[in-house]
Amino acid sequence: VRSGSTKAAAPTGRVHIEVKDARTGELVPARIGLYDATGRTPLPSDQALVVHRYADETRLLWVAQRLLWPSAGRQAFYVSGEYESQVPAGPYDLVATRGPEYRLFKGTVDVKAGQTNQVTIALQRYIDQPSRGWYSGDTHLHLMRDQAQDLAVWGQVAAEDVHVGNLLEMGNIVTTHFRQPAWGRAGRFVRDGHMIASGQEDPRTTQRGHTIHHNLQKPVHLPAEDFFSYHKVFEASHSQGGVSGYAHMGQIFNGRRGLALDVPYDLVDFIEVLQGGRLGVDNWYPYLNLGFKISPAAGSDYPYFGPSLPGVERYYVKLDGPFDPDAWYASFKAGHVFVTNGPMVDFTVNGQGMGQEIRVPKGTPLQIAASAQLNPDIDRLGRLDVIVQGDVVATGHANGGDRIELRKELTADRSMWIAVRASGEREIPPQGPVQQVGAVAHTAPIYVVVDGRPFWKTEAVPELVKTERQMLQDLINAPVDPMGDLEAWETVNVLAPQWERQRYLLRPRVEQADAKYQDILKRATAARSSSAQARMESLGLAAIAGIALLIVRGRRGKDVDR
Repeated sequence: VRSGSTKAAAPTGRVHIEVKDARTGELVPARIGLYDATGRTPLPSDQALVVHRYADETRLLWVAQRLLWPSAGRQAFYVSGEYESQVPAGPYDLVATRGPEYRLFKGTVDVKAGQTNQVTIALQRYIDQPSRGWYSGDTHLHLMRDQAQDLAVWGQVAAEDVHVGNLLEMGNIVTTHFRQPAWGRAGRFVRDGHMIASGQEDPRTTQRGHTIHHNLQKPVHLPAEDFFSYHKVFEASHSQGGVSGYAHMGQIFNGRRGLALDVPYDLVDFIEVLQGGRLGVDNWYPYLNLGFKISPAAGSDYPYFGPSLPGVERYYVKLDGPFDPDAWYASFKAGHVFVTNGPMVDFTVNGQGMGQEIRVPKGTPLQIAASAQLNPDIDRLGRLDVIVQGDVVATGHANGGDRIELRKELTADRSMWIAVRASGEREIPPQGPVQQVGAVAHTAPIYVVVDGRPFWKTEAVPELVKTERQMLQDLINAPVDPMGDLEAWETVNVLAPQWERQRYLLRPRVEQADAKYQDILKRATAARSSSAQARMESLGLAAIAGIALLIVRGRRGKDVDR
């Protein structure tokens, strides 16, 4: 029996959307939000890009609460530049974004029944970083593709205006996930200045942390019986021209232990210091203060962390010419980089840029020029700090504007590293062991070498070395936590027995690393004693000169009396 109460289908119309770069007039990929009067998103048509999330394929994505999005509705989808769909007639809110270099768009469209409603979105640039030689990247994406030229994966990365999307095959002691179809140049897909390329997050354990390797000619996955010998992957990566570092701020999954062992062998090119809305420098600054050159990197770890989205955290690499993948990776390895989730920064010391080394004699003036600006759609710019060996030595304030220019002169009284950090006004309360922050950027250091001496933070070296030596002991003595592995269902029966065998094989390498730290302590202590002695001798000479001057003046006084 029919009730007769079923409502008739609502009348429909079509909406046709074009997203263009306002300056060039060209169609560009973008992230779109379309919301009816109830705040709901109509199911996207097949013209929305397919989004890979773990093993699922979908066209709708969730914009996490911590991410910038100018709507109460948090569902969105990606488009390649054009989009058309049949939707119920009525008014809709329309949102479009394309990363931090563009102003966001927010408008409305009234879809008329039986009609195709045309909408053109002209996205305005806030800043054009490529015109300044800066090209963005995301160090950490887990996106599967069956072929290198995957337009959907490329479109997702390009819609966030990420120029280099590093797609990481993810390995554990048993197998790999998010597998990539090709490596080296064959694994790159470049279109309109945006690229997706194969890399790996492997090895990964709860005992030594997670590592990342870019620009590989082929993947390097160690057998189970050798899996804890991370150095073999770092060495193989470097032999291929790869760039290698530690993920997750060097903190999660006991990454600090792995850093303690690999850094003194000069294997670590970068630490992923910006991720999940958090800037973590506590495991980066200590190595800089021990005289190691390590660059910052940033990555979303999509689809993990919240989930995040590609390019929410990103790093910018400086090129002298147009975009070139090989030059980009080489420049990143050289340290010409800053990390950000919004602010754009620039920074020189005596005209030299990020990652450069400046060799000067003691007493040389150091002219620091730093600047920052922030798209006001993201946050109001707050401050710009000059940081010397972890200490803030100068600060500039935006005072309501969107730009800061800061000039500071220092004297090269010792070797040091110098960096700058910019931040917005919005602060998110602490969540967990690491504080989550609002808009923030941090540059790679510029290294100032005075009279050939290392840029240690000399007074801090004893405590820093003590910490690293303890980390080495923790690494070699602590039992592995098999259930802490993200793929414990695969690895739980393998990790513990393999660690018990392999930690003894690692002991000689741990002892060599310990000796390297002790050598740094010995040399830093000697340098500090030498400096102290030189100061005492200088004070002694000054005192002798003062006494001599008093004697001369006394004699002159007696001569006058006569």
